[in-house]
Amino acid sequence: MLSRFSHHVSPGRLRLVSSQAISNFKLAAALPKKVASMAAEQQAVPAQARLAVVGDVHGHWNKDADEAALRCLKPNTVIFLGDFGEEDVELVQEVASCPLPKACILGNHDSWFHQVLVPRRKRPLPPQEQAPAKKQAEDSSVAAGVGSAQGGGDGGSDSSSDAGGLEGGPSSTAVLEEGGPHPALAPESAVQRQLAALGDAHIGYSGMAVHGGPPLSLVGARPFSKGGSSWSSIAPFIAALYGVNSSKESAERIVAAARAQHDHNLVIIGHNAPLGLGRERHDIAGVDWIQGGGDHGDPDLRLALQTMKEEGRRVALVLCGHMHHRLQGAHGKPAGRRMVAVDPTGALVLNAATVPRTLPHLPQPVSEPGSPNGTKKASPTQQQLQQQQQQRQQQELQRREAEAAGEQLSWRHFLVVDLAMTPGQEEQGMRVAEARDVWVEVCQKQQETSSRVAHEFTVASSTAGKDGIITYKLWDAFTKRYFERTVLNQ
Repeated sequence: MLSRFSHHVSPGRLRLVSSQAISNFKLAAALPKKVASMAAEQQAVPAQARLAVVGDVHGHWNKDADEAALRCLKPNTVIFLGDFGEEDVELVQEVASCPLPKACILGNHDSWFHQVLVPRRKRPLPPQEQAPAKKQAEDSSVAAGVGSAQGGGDGGSDSSSDAGGLEGGPSSTAVLEEGGPHPALAPESAVQRQLAALGDAHIGYSGMAVHGGPPLSLVGARPFSKGGSSWSSIAPFIAALYGVNSSKESAERIVAAARAQHDHNLVIIGHNAPLGLGRERHDIAGVDWIQGGGDHGDPDLRLALQTMKEEGRRVALVLCGHMHHRLQGAHGKPAGRRMVAVDPTGALVLNAATVPRTLPHLPQPVSEPGSPNGTKKASPTQQQLQQQQQQRQQQELQRREAEAAGEQLSWRHFLVVDLAMTPGQEEQGMRVAEARDVWVEVCQKQQETSSRVAHEFTVASSTAGKDGIITYKLWDAFTKRYFERTVLNQ
């Protein structure tokens, strides 16, 4: 080949051409490796995923403001935990139109008339009867000491909330008259219209993959949960909608949905927490509306988690709402619910039901007193109290100035969860690296909407050790201290 080149060009040109050819040859030889390296980089799976969790809504949703807040948080997926309102179809349709990837599970208030009131009245509720019936139900709930949307624990209507067994005790709710389909099955019912609006985004008894991050799947627990161990009080409704006739069958449906997600890491989405996380009134699913407390968790979710553990399925996180962050019966004293817990299976459980989730002013920031070993909170100094007072005055002045300028300010709550894989320990799966209560400030003026993170507070974080040991640092809102839990991530 070189002799052919030397026949047409000078020796100097020959050296130039020959070196260029060699350079091109080296480049051509290296190109497949470079392309393969670039392809590998493009196919590299991100090590983290972010979930933005919207707890019990109870009417507090503004499409423009909340979507602006979510864009500020930049989640892979938005999780809605239900209780949008008392069968508020229009609000659910607004949520369904949110352009971000999302997953939802409906709560007991989303079937308020068909699951709670209809069985008692034994007939469908005409629209003109809904408002009086809602007021009547709220009045009777207050009289009975049962939680409502404004209270600390959304206890629903079941008086046998802690029967203990999977099937629970006798029901306080009458059954439907025999004959004819359940009114919740009618296409025009609010229940069906909400389900139709959400479509595949509603993952009760099903699952979906989270895109843009590590292999992670969301699995829905039982929809429309109102908590407690009694199955008979919800039997007609759940059987009609899902063909499920017991807590055991419900657990099997949750496990089947998890199996369908292959080998992905799992996040369980339920409206209510699993049974077995404490009977004290301030526990994550503790009964706070009757003397003596009790465990208001879902027994089918507890059984499903146990089964998944036995099958070797890794559950990185359980998300729930339903039991509100402020306790009832605190005699005028503010008392907070424990919003974090570790399930006996080792899964971290987070309650996102901060109610109300929107405020006209920034809530008083929570300092991080105490330490993981349980050091008691120090009393605030006079200087700290003065600083807090000045901050509140500045916030009020800011709000008034915004209103005078035609702006509308609001602060909106989200639970932001960052999940991660530990480098070098990918076989151990994902864990919650950090979870934060985040308040986003949203400013709306005419057609412009802006948002920024105004305050965030860490409620859970973790460190990964050798051999799959995870140490969680958890915030106890009741004692206002941090505590530690160590689990084996198997």
